[in-house]
Amino acid sequence: MAYLKILSGERKGERIEIDRDKIIIGRASDNVVHIDDPSVSGHHCCILREGRKFTLQDMDSTNGTLLNKVRVKEYRLSPQDIIQTGAIELLFDGKDVDPVDPIPHHEEATQLTTKLGPVQPHSTGGAANASFGVKKDRSTGVVAAIGVTVVVVVVLLVLFLLRALGE
Repeated sequence: MAYLKILSGERKGERIEIDRDKIIIGRASDNVVHIDDPSVSGHHCCILREGRKFTLQDMDSTNGTLLNKVRVKEYRLSPQDIIQTGAIELLFDGKDVDPVDPIPHHEEATQLTTKLGPVQPHSTGGAANASFGVKKDRSTGVVAAIGVTVVVVVVLLVLFLLRALGE
């Protein structure tokens, strides 16, 4: 059976069997894999099981999910993969897991949706020791862009009216 082994943190060494089609990993107490660490989001990521295939999905976590030190949004798992949620590392393994082909078949290519670049080490240590930030609200930038656009349109309209009245 597929399982996760916790490699760091307070629960280091603990083994959790993947005994259902979806398990959620995170800080919230309602998760199948509850990790009480401030660097882990409430519902950080999940593992989906479909037969002998397992897919890791980030659940829009604040600090992202890493697979073998590479940030991923969604990716098929293979035996011996290392998943990192915040500062906590987990080993994914099991005898009933189909490994991912090095060159995915056409129908599998759509399942492997996002694989981002490697994480850069923090200046005070490795990626696992980096200080984790708070998710930024991007709506402020959108509101500012709309505001600037409105001001430009109003200025152009005033200039047009002044020119039209002057003629």
